[in-house]
Amino acid sequence: MSVVAKLSVSVVLRNGDNFAMVREVQDGKTVINFPSGHIEPGETLVEAACRELLEETGISCERFYPISSYLLNGRKGENLYVSYLFEADRKFCVGCESQQADEDVLELLWLPKEQILAMKEMWRNNLIEQKMLDVLSGVRSVFHFS
Repeated sequence: MSVVAKLSVSVVLRNGDNFAMVREVQDGKTVINFPSGHIEPGETLVEAACRELLEETGISCERFYPISSYLLNGRKGENLYVSYLFEADRKFCVGCESQQADEDVLELLWLPKEQILAMKEMWRNNLIEQKMLDVLSGVRSVFHFS
């Protein structure tokens, strides 16, 4: 079996002490996740982050801060995912939060860290806590590509 690497982005959008989470359906189960998705061919990481945030929340943001990258194994072991994490702040964004375009997204939630941690059984993946901690640490990364 060959392993395929897939690239994705996630955006931790903050509004004060609250984080934007999307409630969505994955494999028939309702889960919560940060706005996330795949990178389209020809897109830069920032373009993908901007598009995914807009599609899943209806919010457009022009300031993204690179935080970290993660390597994940797919649920069935056939795929390898490389996910790039960005942070954005609601005060630098525009848009109507009720107009998300992604049909898999049920709603946008603004939740404090403690409530997200208490909802672990609903997490789409086990990186939710690590992504929050990485953002809250204040450390920024630089992604280099050639």
